[in-house]
Amino acid sequence: MKAIIIHALPTKYKVEEMREWAQEYNEDMVVTRARWLLSDDRRSGKTTPLVLYLASPTETHRLRMGTKSFRTTTNDWDLPPATRSPT
Repeated sequence: MKAIIIHALPTKYKVEEMREWAQEYNEDMVVTRARWLLSDDRRSGKTTPLVLYLASPTETHRLRMGTKSFRTTTNDWDLPPATRSPT
């Protein structure tokens, strides 16, 4: 599974909104899941990276969202579990 990290995104938006915008402005990309790279307390009031897990690999160094273009990094990360069962 490929993951793209989008750097320096504003945290005032919800993850789902950011995922939808990424797909809307980059039509060849199919995002299966999105999450903030940092925990809530570490990203409060800052810009932070967002991780997009993709259905198919893609190579990009910039990602367009609206009128802005953001720097990206591509990684081979496994999709983390959506929920963890209590142990």
